[in-house]
Amino acid sequence: MRVYLTGGTGLLGSHVAEGLRRVGMEVVALCRPGSDTRFLMAQGCMVVPGDLGDAPELHASRMEGCAGLVHAAARLYGSPSLDVAREVNVEGTRRVLEGGALAGVGRGIHVSSVAVYGNLPGPMTEDLPLHHPLPLGDLYGRTKREAEAVARELHGRGGLQVTILRPPALYGERDRYLLPRLLRWVRRPVVVLPGPGRRRMAAVYAGNLAQAVEKALGGAGGGEIFNVTRDVDVTLRSLCEGLAGELGLTPLFAGLPGGLVRWGGWLGDRLGVRIRGAGDLSLTRAARLALEDNPYPAERAREALGWKPPFTLEQALARTGRWIRDHEATRQGRGS
Repeated sequence: MRVYLTGGTGLLGSHVAEGLRRVGMEVVALCRPGSDTRFLMAQGCMVVPGDLGDAPELHASRMEGCAGLVHAAARLYGSPSLDVAREVNVEGTRRVLEGGALAGVGRGIHVSSVAVYGNLPGPMTEDLPLHHPLPLGDLYGRTKREAEAVARELHGRGGLQVTILRPPALYGERDRYLLPRLLRWVRRPVVVLPGPGRRRMAAVYAGNLAQAVEKALGGAGGGEIFNVTRDVDVTLRSLCEGLAGELGLTPLFAGLPGGLVRWGGWLGDRLGVRIRGAGDLSLTRAARLALEDNPYPAERAREALGWKPPFTLEQALARTGRWIRDHEATRQGRGS
């Protein structure tokens, strides 16, 4: 199978490309001019220049011979305005999926996010109607919800069957978003966690999510929505301890009382405090995700997709740690 991939230079996209090439699929990766495509090229992907602003007809021309497409590109938290977020996350989705319909691509995977649920009490399953309003400042959640509406609108057009996957936070090698924050954290002599840090996180290793993408491309769950949110049991403490161990670090761990963390999030939101680089992620929601068990069940993905995450936490952290060491050694070599 030949697959058209957006977001291939990102965390998930690079893992999808690696997984698809491993099983012998051809990958046509859309990459913005100037992007670092060395990993994709090393995997044997066909890299084509362009971006999500290209017309559907242009996307369609690049999809010649493709039987599947994976739309993994998105603008994450931290967009400067709703218009900017909407142009990428909503209109970009429309152009790519319309291109797939024009090209006669049979299977499309739209990577959404659990951000579409907002800050409701759990559990939050795929059957939950998304009629409740999201905060005006949650640009990411609002535009990902709109993008899902686009995907459902285009499902069936030109024979295109669109499956929607909703992951939580992702981690792993080639991560430019969560991993740098975790590294700054675990490199401190004392790592202060919100609460005890032993709740099951809403976080998935990117390599395990990539396997769910492969399953969906294989024809399972066409036109359905799946939370892909529980690969292995991981807590904030086990994630930080594992990363520290891979890097030869031995920080001390301490925990802030959960009540204080919740109060701080509530107060910070009212004072307009923002998380650096993720200004539209409310502190209240961040506190909840840190203090409560993963509220997003993933049974449907395991049953209907046959999702069987291939990597344990130890394997995921070993792969991530190896990449960090190699990446930092390369950077130091260039600087010397």
